[in-house]
Amino acid sequence: MASQTDMETVYRRHIGTVYRLCYSFLGSAAEAEDAAQAVFLSLVERPRTFNDAEHEKAWLITCVQNRCRDVLRSARVSRRGEMPDEPGDDWSLAAASRFLSLLTGCDQDG
Repeated sequence: MASQTDMETVYRRHIGTVYRLCYSFLGSAAEAEDAAQAVFLSLVERPRTFNDAEHEKAWLITCVQNRCRDVLRSARVSRRGEMPDEPGDDWSLAAASRFLSLLTGCDQDG
């Protein structure tokens, strides 16, 4: 799959799926666009030959998963050390309550 025409065909065939998956992982249109672009760029940088469109799609989906995990991991690392604005915010309390109920096997609300 070395020709530009082949790459354009792959892009047109799969951009919708790739973008939607990126968006579902990342929850941000801008981050999804960047991740989708990176997925197709990796295909351009290292062209592959696929048996059929399904193998092509499976490879792209795997690339999406890996790329989005990298984005999320780097976001976690960059946020590490940041303190929440309010230590007792509702989300933190709800998460702590769920965690405790999992550990104890009891419902903390009642």
